[in-house]
Amino acid sequence: MSAEASTFPTTTEPDGPAITDVESPDLWFNDGSIVIRSIADTSTTPPTRALYKLHKSLLAKNCSVFAALFDGPQDAFAAGSEQHDGLPIMELPDNPEELRNFLRVLYIPGEIHTHRRLESSRDPGEAAWEVFPASYYGILRLAFKYDAGDIMDLILLLLKDQWPPKLAAWDRLYMDTEFGNYKFGNYADPVLAIQLGVECNIPDILPQAYYSLACRLAVTRNPTKRAALLARVTTHDLRTVYLGQLSIGDGLHVLVDLSQSIPDCGKSVSSCSCGETIIKMLESYAVRSGLSDDPLRFLGVAIDHLPNTACPACRARAKKALLAKREAFWRSLPSFFALESRVSPTWGEEEKT
Repeated sequence: MSAEASTFPTTTEPDGPAITDVESPDLWFNDGSIVIRSIADTSTTPPTRALYKLHKSLLAKNCSVFAALFDGPQDAFAAGSEQHDGLPIMELPDNPEELRNFLRVLYIPGEIHTHRRLESSRDPGEAAWEVFPASYYGILRLAFKYDAGDIMDLILLLLKDQWPPKLAAWDRLYMDTEFGNYKFGNYADPVLAIQLGVECNIPDILPQAYYSLACRLAVTRNPTKRAALLARVTTHDLRTVYLGQLSIGDGLHVLVDLSQSIPDCGKSVSSCSCGETIIKMLESYAVRSGLSDDPLRFLGVAIDHLPNTACPACRARAKKALLAKREAFWRSLPSFFALESRVSPTWGEEEKT
């Protein structure tokens, strides 16, 4: 492998600027059997094309598309191709940066955990908003294009780890139990997660990603930040979020359901029964905590705000009702966003113990 990049005399494309070919410093192997060339990267001056001296055998082993290309005699391909360093050049028409990242993952397995290394101060199980899943967007698209099954499986596992279909796993990642808030600093980007889920057919991450986007839009009050977020959302996804918000409503139905499901022992406390005391507290807390912004969060942290003036038995029954309502709300996310026919039949179900 060469220690530093080598550049070669510029070539001139018809009716275009001069282009410089640059050998990759980290993906140039002396025993390689083919040179992969990217299309011109016009963000550099002058524009450059990256050259990668790689191995047909490794490309074929990892990608079914390359296996088909390299199967059989190669004499005609070699004779009809441009040459570099005595090897045929195959130019791939993909985004240059995405191609580089994809090839690095094929050759350098540790690249698959880039987002964790970039945020070494965070818990290893958490992803950073800034780099996940953005760092895998292009890699996964090219893995699908070239049918790199192992790479697809690894990234799909990472995506499902960060967008788990089970509520308990979701809470472990994103719920700060000490302060009763979501750890938004570690939130994976819902916009890119939705794009990947749609483009690469990963429906089981979509309900929670759409819900996360809905919550983020609800709590982003700054006009500039809100406009920047909306600019990244497609019309279809914005419509899905809006219809989901209509299905969820303002959250008041949650309180209505709870008022009907919390039994009352009949004990009078300050002229109110236990059940009435609990419901009044929940109504007050709903206003202060933003129930309509994130009903799932409200149902989680409201447990810690049950009034001590209610008897222990009623508080226990109220906690059970809140937990049951929260689990039912989570399992309803696919229907809120019209995704029930796309997700797995067991989406949202916890493993039975």
